[in-house]
Amino acid sequence: TAATINNAKMFNLQKYIGSVQVGKRADLLILKDNPLTTIDAFDSIQTVISAGKIIPRETLAANH
Repeated sequence: TAATINNAKMFNLQKYIGSVQVGKRADLLILKDNPLTTIDAFDSIQTVISAGKIIPRETLAANH
């Protein structure tokens, strides 16, 4: 919540950002593992959602 809804409320933007909901803009990392239990979870990124657009992990490889 510290990096999502609380920031949105601080700037009075909670109608547009700060939670996952139809009609709101989303910037999300979908992980296979829990980053609260291991730092290695960031190696398990499955999907990136930036400005509401889905970006598959394989398209983010350095060789693309």
